[in-house]
Amino acid sequence: GVGARAVRMGSGFGVAVEMVTPDLVDALKRGETPPPVNQTSAPSYLLELLWCAVTQNGLDASGLARGTTALGMDETALDSVLVDVLWLVSLQVEHDDAKRQVLVEVTKQLVDTHRVVSKNTLLERCEGEFLEECGFVVSAVSFRKKEIRVNTRVVYQQKKFNLLREESEGYAKLIAVLQAFATRPGTSSGSIETSEKRTSEKDTAADEVAASNTKRAVQSLIGTFDLCPNRALDLVMDAAESLFYGTNRDGAESDESRGFETVARNVAGFKPLFQLFRDENIGQVLGFKFQNHHAETERAKASARTTVLWNAARRRRRERRKSFREPKMDYGDIGDDNDSDDEDSDAEDSDTEAGEVAYDAAKAVTAVSLEPTAEDKALAEKAASEAAAKHKTPESLYLLAAALVAIGMVALDDLYAHVSPSDDSMVESRASAVRIRIAAAKKIGVINLLAAAPPPDDDDEMNEEGSFGSLGGGAGGGAPKNEKKQPTPEPDPFAIASTPDNTSENQKFGLLKGLLAIRDTPNSNALLARLVSLGLDPAEDHSVSNYLRDRFSKLADESYGPVAPPGCGAAKRTARERKENGAKDTAGDAPGSACDQTAPDANILPSAFFESLDACGPYVARSPGAFARACRLVKKHLEACVALAKPEDRDGDGAAESQRLAEASLGRTLLPGLSLLFSNAAASNEAWQAMAPLPATSRFRLYDEWRACYDEEGGDVCVFTSVVVGGDFVDAEDGGLDDPGDGQNLTEKGAKRVTPRRPSLVAAKLSAIAGSRAVMRRISKDNVREFGRKLAKNAHANPLPALLTVVAQVEAYTNMIAPVTDAFKYLTNLSFDVLVFLIIEKLSEGRTKLKEDGQNVSLWLNALAVFCGHLARKYAKDHHERNIKQEAGIDLALLLQHLVNTLTDGQSLDLLVLKEIILRATGAEALEDLSDAQIDAMAGGGVLREEAISALAGPNSLPARTKARGIARLKDALERGVASMESLTVPLLVRIAKLRSQIAFDVSATSKFLKRTSQLHDGLHETFFLFCAFLENAFPEPEEYAATVPSLRDLVHKHGLEPQMAFHVYRPALAKLKPVSVKDRTLDRNSVALDSGNGEPPTTWGTLLDDTQSMFPAEVWQGISPLMYLRFWSLTSYDLVVPTGRYEAETQRCRTGAEVLDKEIRKETSTAGYSADAIRLKRKERDRLVDLAKTFESELATQTKHVYATLKRLKTECGVYLSDNSTITNRASTVSVFLQTCVLPRVALSHADATYVSFFVEKLQVLRTPWFSTITYLNTLLGMMQALSFSRTHYEAGRLGTFLKRTLETLHRWKDDEDSCFEHECSDSVGFAMRPSEGDSGKKATREELYKLAHKWHIRCGKAFINALEQSEYVPLRNALAVLTRVTGVFPKTFRVGAHIVRATEKIQKNESTTGDLKTVASRYLAMLSKAKPGWVTDHGFNPHHPPDAKETEAIVLKEKKEAERLAKLKGSAIVREAQKEKATVGRDAKNANAGGNTQATQKAEKLNVQATEFTPTKAHVPSPVGNDSRITQDKRSDVRDRNVRGDDGRDRNVRGGDGTGGRGGRGDGGGGGGGGRDTNGKRRREDDDGERNDAKRFRSDDPVGVADRGGRTGGGGRGRGETGRNGRGDGGRGDGGRG
Repeated sequence: GVGARAVRMGSGFGVAVEMVTPDLVDALKRGETPPPVNQTSAPSYLLELLWCAVTQNGLDASGLARGTTALGMDETALDSVLVDVLWLVSLQVEHDDAKRQVLVEVTKQLVDTHRVVSKNTLLERCEGEFLEECGFVVSAVSFRKKEIRVNTRVVYQQKKFNLLREESEGYAKLIAVLQAFATRPGTSSGSIETSEKRTSEKDTAADEVAASNTKRAVQSLIGTFDLCPNRALDLVMDAAESLFYGTNRDGAESDESRGFETVARNVAGFKPLFQLFRDENIGQVLGFKFQNHHAETERAKASARTTVLWNAARRRRRERRKSFREPKMDYGDIGDDNDSDDEDSDAEDSDTEAGEVAYDAAKAVTAVSLEPTAEDKALAEKAASEAAAKHKTPESLYLLAAALVAIGMVALDDLYAHVSPSDDSMVESRASAVRIRIAAAKKIGVINLLAAAPPPDDDDEMNEEGSFGSLGGGAGGGAPKNEKKQPTPEPDPFAIASTPDNTSENQKFGLLKGLLAIRDTPNSNALLARLVSLGLDPAEDHSVSNYLRDRFSKLADESYGPVAPPGCGAAKRTARERKENGAKDTAGDAPGSACDQTAPDANILPSAFFESLDACGPYVARSPGAFARACRLVKKHLEACVALAKPEDRDGDGAAESQRLAEASLGRTLLPGLSLLFSNAAASNEAWQAMAPLPATSRFRLYDEWRACYDEEGGDVCVFTSVVVGGDFVDAEDGGLDDPGDGQNLTEKGAKRVTPRRPSLVAAKLSAIAGSRAVMRRISKDNVREFGRKLAKNAHANPLPALLTVVAQVEAYTNMIAPVTDAFKYLTNLSFDVLVFLIIEKLSEGRTKLKEDGQNVSLWLNALAVFCGHLARKYAKDHHERNIKQEAGIDLALLLQHLVNTLTDGQSLDLLVLKEIILRATGAEALEDLSDAQIDAMAGGGVLREEAISALAGPNSLPARTKARGIARLKDALERGVASMESLTVPLLVRIAKLRSQIAFDVSATSKFLKRTSQLHDGLHETFFLFCAFLENAFPEPEEYAATVPSLRDLVHKHGLEPQMAFHVYRPALAKLKPVSVKDRTLDRNSVALDSGNGEPPTTWGTLLDDTQSMFPAEVWQGISPLMYLRFWSLTSYDLVVPTGRYEAETQRCRTGAEVLDKEIRKETSTAGYSADAIRLKRKERDRLVDLAKTFESELATQTKHVYATLKRLKTECGVYLSDNSTITNRASTVSVFLQTCVLPRVALSHADATYVSFFVEKLQVLRTPWFSTITYLNTLLGMMQALSFSRTHYEAGRLGTFLKRTLETLHRWKDDEDSCFEHECSDSVGFAMRPSEGDSGKKATREELYKLAHKWHIRCGKAFINALEQSEYVPLRNALAVLTRVTGVFPKTFRVGAHIVRATEKIQKNESTTGDLKTVASRYLAMLSKAKPGWVTDHGFNPHHPPDAKETEAIVLKEKKEAERLAKLKGSAIVREAQKEKATVGRDAKNANAGGNTQATQKAEKLNVQATEFTPTKAHVPSPVGNDSRITQDKRSDVRDRNVRGDDGRDRNVRGGDGTGGRGGRGDGGGGGGGGRDTNGKRRREDDDGERNDAKRFRSDDPVGVADRGGRTGGGGRGRGETGRNGRGDGGRGDGGRG
């Protein structure tokens, strides 16, 4: 049956039936139309259909004919394929009579009835027996005989002409007739008429009459004189060719091209004459003419080559014979060098010697004559080229052939087979030429040290033993023996690589030039495509390039007017034409008219424009004008495509296809063409304007295509054996060719093609690389201007290779970043865009970004990040600057978009680039390595913070105007983002925060080293904080900031940020958080919390608290309230404390500096010859300092008022923080929840936040917040110090140290009851309740109990850190040292704990297995401990209730006694000296006054005596610590009130190092207070918290040792609290109250 699967023909009888299903057969029987079938499957389908008819399945001839309609083929094609199928089936059923009979009947019906198959086709292809059975032939035998006879007559017989009967008269008359027709008026080459002058009907009729008459005459002459038709045809061709004599084809100007086109039209007049001959003969005769010229050229070349080689061989033989006769002349036979003298000399020798010499000479001469030298070969090739130029194919023949092809007399394919060379020869020649040119290009920039070296001296022995070839020479003979050869200059490799291949002998190129000259576009495009498919580059030939560019210019001129610059000829011509047209509406209908401003589709260029442009290739740039026109037209085209590609436009699909064409032309033509326009900045700008409408992804793809054009490293130039399938080449070895039976059109097999290469582009690339390397070898800070211009000139045409070399050098040598960045000032927009592309590519190359140790960032990545930062600071431009002002610069959005993409992929190391961009573009500073003074300044206003940060004086410090400009540009880049994409602010912010939270759990991102994971986390955190700080500066208004970042709920729930990170991001928007309304300890949830001011409804406190409550599970809110959590995270140190000391110090610094400058100005202006510029600068700086001092004062007043309002608000709110018994049901967990959700997360954020946490807890205690236990908080916090330090990263450990220091300072202040702070802040406070569960009604801790608790906590902390220091792992040791170096001023405070810590640290320092960085930190910490050791006390000194031992008591008494005696001596001697000095002064005053002065002097002397009596030391008194608290406090207060005490402290024993009092009454630091004041030389001094590094920065640290604060010098500081010691005693006591 039909459905049964038959066996394939290759395996047996039958045909596989797959396409013709039973359903299809039934449908055909019913007369239904079959479904369509693909024509590529036509043979298989017809075979199955015919087989079903033959196998008698009910399908007759009518059904079969109906089934053929499914193919939709024309009659000719269907006839051809169906006859082939009939022939195949006839052979298949040859031995089956039944099926064969059915096939015969079906065939008859198909021919006679349905007329699907023609009888002629059957006779042509089928067997004779089958035709006899069908009745188409009488006898198969006779049909076969007739077929043989016809074949013999057609193939093997030739027509013979009796040449003896020909007469010269016939040819003479034929030549005369043809000459008369060719030179008729209007057709001679000397007076070519344009087509516009010969379009009248009269002229056309005259031409037709002349052609008809000439045709009859030629036909009569051939018949009358029995002329050879082929020779007559040759004469007709010569007559037509004569029309092109005298035309010039060297150029391709418009008038000459029109002349060729007109002559080609005149050749069309010969068409009736050519029609006299057979079509195939015309092509053969024309091909014979080409072959004859080619053979003549080859003969001339061979003759010239043979002549040169033969002459060179004769010359070498002659010179060699003479060299063998020279030894005889050395014996005195001096005479003429003629042959007779030589023969006479030879005759005198013996026969044996003569025979040997003759044999050797003959042998040598024979060897030389058979081996031509390279120089001889070069001369021979030169002679051959000159001969070929003399005997080349005439250009008129190319034009004639092109004209005949154009008028259809000769098929291009027929003529292509006759012209030379063959395709394979062209491919081989091209491959060889490309190899030579690329090899020459690779020598560009290569320094050959031997090239300029002089040749070696002549050596007789080397001449005798050297090669015979050295005896030869050029055409002019050898050089004299004693004359040294001059070194032959090396040819310029760039000229060799850039010179196009010689195509003067290539007839196929000549034919192409002829077709282009007569403007036969279809045939020229076909031939051009054929040559390009072989891997050739026809457009490289100058003549071809000129013709192609002329054709392109003709197309471009039609649309160029509207886009031409104002004032040029095209623009004026367009305006004139538009004016002549009159009506604007009608003028707007023409393509390219003035309506292009409102109708984007008017600027859409046709596809023919891009085809013509692509045909020109990169060589369109040989004409800068054509290149500029192409760029401007492509720009308008792309702008129109972008406008039409919007979603609301209906023509989006067509616009996308048009845009694709333009992008292809940019990548294949315009950008490679720019590489050939050397040092042309205008062309670079034109190319950039053409690419500007494209998105960055398209531009970067085009840059990659541009780079592929340079490729010379893809292997050698290969020749591939291919087949031509359907007009396209397919590599045979690629498997692209299927079974020939599948219907593929196999037109040629075994063709070769060469790998497409353009050596001129390779030379341009290598030349740009060599130029960049030359610049990079010489550039420095001193010659940036000179070499920056050279670098820019080198990069204008080839930015990819030039800038890639620069980037590679920058990666290797970081010291070149600054001068290279300065040198980029002369680059164009295109070069900057390419530079960003190269940087992104370098970041995405897949190179390892860590060093081999797996812990440190690679040097190349670090250098590239710094390079990006420099570029962002100097050349980042916003949208207005780039697009409106047309300023050259980089687009930061591209780099930021790349960072967003890498963060999405989980790559965190690239954030180093973002960090450098923010630091260098905005002038920000990383706030990690801060002193205590700078940390205190972080609690001040914006000006104070800025001054504190500027004190770092890092390399990123920028002027205020530059910093504001950098912030604005980075803000613009983030808001605008990359074209067609979203804003980058929120994606970048969210991805950094999420990656920071996930980095510790991402196994693929973290390394096997815990240290590296810690560094990654710290780096991400630092970058996140820098980015948040930038956003706060970029959006200073809370409303604007709130509109930029997502809401709190979205940050946590939508974007998945941690609550602490979300609050840090959103905190600037909470700056205007309104006070909450509290009535009777009840919160008003309907009161307004935030009013955005942008039209959105205000946010109520209920909504805000609900958002906060949704961040944690319900168990959290059983310990604390959402209001307390929200208030904790919404405030900063600025809201809680006023850094009065820092404000006063900075104000005093500004005033002092202004006074000094004012004195210098007055002093310099009073002298002659002062510099006006220097005075102007100093006055400007003085005014700045004066204004800054006033700003500090106003900012201090503003913050003081703000802090007062905030504390007042907290006083109202703190009553409801923990008072709601309905929600706070687990008060035992209040402290732990507070630590977990508030304290510890915020301490880990920054040093300023760590300080804020300590201030916030202190305010909770001072404000006596109900149900908050400070004792429990301190006990819990200090009890888990070892675990806290271990679980921190390196930077977080430092922040933990800052927090611990502030906390311990507050604890010691409470313990020591400074200024009765215990009584005012802690006594009878709910925070000091012994049982927190009892609240305010429970027992409160006394000061004695606080002493004991503080002592216990101190020992507990000591044990924790000692255990950490005794660990062998790296992280615990590093973190412990990071914390301890921050708290040396407050911990350790006892000798016992300090001694243990010193021993543990010394073990770390001496351990050989400890890493170098840990040993360095340990040494630093030991130095700090040694300076702090004098301030240590015993356990009894720390806790007076701790019993002292006997030795301790004895040592204390002895020490106090010695100290009292020493102070008595010092004070006594000082008072005596002052009294003597005063007495002498009084005496002088009395002597000068003569009267009235004695009384004054006496009064002063009495006053000094009283003072001496008052300060006479008495016996040291050691008060008992028990029961004398009030007296001690009273004595201390009296000492504080005394303004004349020089650093005395009535409570502490180390008197000279005590607290300086008096002056302003503020909190100043005395001798124990640390650095920041002035040393003995009067210079500003700053000591870091480690006590080791001194630099010229005005902010001090609170190190317990070192020089005194400025307050000690001026007498300011009413309550110093630094620990005293021998090292600081002199400076601490120098603050004198009188000056305060």
